[in-house]
Amino acid sequence: MMRYAITKNAVILSLFAIGTAATLAVTNELTITKVECNRQQALMSSLNEVMPHDLHDNDLLSDRITVSDPSLGRGEQHIYRARLGDNASGAVLEATAPDGYGGNISLIVGVNADGNISGVRVVPPHNETPGLGDNIETKKSDWIFSFDGRSLSNPDEDGWTVKKDGGEFDSFTGATITPRAVVGAVHRALKYFDANRDSLFAAEAETVAAEVCDE
Repeated sequence: MMRYAITKNAVILSLFAIGTAATLAVTNELTITKVECNRQQALMSSLNEVMPHDLHDNDLLSDRITVSDPSLGRGEQHIYRARLGDNASGAVLEATAPDGYGGNISLIVGVNADGNISGVRVVPPHNETPGLGDNIETKKSDWIFSFDGRSLSNPDEDGWTVKKDGGEFDSFTGATITPRAVVGAVHRALKYFDANRDSLFAAEAETVAAEVCDE
């Protein structure tokens, strides 16, 4: 009788463990899918901020290529190409400033076909100091909008740094390292686009798996 009870309890515990594991697996899969959908939607929103709809009529997420170049930071970076009809109208480049005060700062840089910046945004998360370096975020200040309309000739080479270093861009009171890093990364992204625009638009788009996201 004792052996039967032990066996019965072992079976019950095993079934409970299997059921719990299955539930956790399903929950984890659903959570991963939801997180990915949220990430994709946030990315699309950011892309449209730096490359407005009046500058393209294609799906930026579906017209993506991946590149590796030190100008954009270490590792692989995505470039989302904008088109109006059959004409290239601009691109959104991922770039990384490796020299922020708290480490890497990820950015997206929108550039029109003529080489003018259509927008720059910081991609969270970052480790810049709250109340100082985090002024690179739009919810903290308007500083990031100072790149709008800029190009390699506006300002010239010497102007592409913060005013403390003799350039044209403001820094933050008590925080120069962060804006200096962002200005440098945006400038390098502009140079990369200028040097590679023809090959960027000629490259075949990647096949990007679409996520089915509930509204």
